[in-house]
Order: sequence, then C-alpha cells, then structure tokens
Amino acid sequence: MSPDYEALKFYLALLNAVGVAAVGVYTWWTNRDRATQAAIAAVREELTKRLDTVADKVHTAVARVADVEHDVQERLKLADLSDLYQGINKLGREMGELTSELKAMSRQLTQHSDVLLRNGGMMGL
Repeated sequence: MSPDYEALKFYLALLNAVGVAAVGVYTWWTNRDRATQAAIAAVREELTKRLDTVADKVHTAVARVADVEHDVQERLKLADLSDLYQGINKLGREMGELTSELKAMSRQLTQHSDVLLRNGGMMGL
C-alpha cells in the first residue's frame, strides 16, 4: 500500500482551509464581543452622567418644593387675616374715641384760655 500523496495533499489543504476559517471566525467573534462591550461601557457611562444630572435636578426640585411648602405654611391663613382685620377695626374705633376726647379737651383748654385772657390773666396774681 503506497500512500496516495495527492489525497493526503488534498486533505491537508482542506484541513488548512478549515483551520484558517476557524481562526477567522474566532477573530471576528472576539472583535465583535470587544466592540459590543466597549459600546455597552460607553452607553453605561453616558447614562450614568445623565442619571447624575437628573438626580441633581430632582434634588434641587425637592428642595425648592420644600421651601415653597414652608413658605405656604408660614403665610397668614384666612382666620389669621380675619383676626388681624378685627384688631385693626378695634384700633380704628379706639383711635376715633381718643381723637374725640382730645378735641373735647382742646375745646376746654381753648375756653379756659379765653376766660383767662378776658379776665386779665390769672386771678389773684
């Protein structure tokens, strides 16, 4: 049995082609996987930045809402304003009474002054 060198050459060439094809598929697959991983990492980094920005904006909005709620709670309520208006009205009435009393006292002092001026000054001096 003599070896068939032509058949052996054919099978070695076929084995070489299959090996080159396998190396090509392996290279393509690993490069594809590397590119996918790099793309995923880039997207993850971008999304993390955006998420941080959104989180900062949410924290700012929450702080502003808390400030507004505090301001709303500190503002005068309708009942407070009613009490305030009643106090102002009472103060106005009291000021009116004081004004009328001061006018009456002013008239009395004017009358005393007129009497003193007509009688020539203070009596007995």
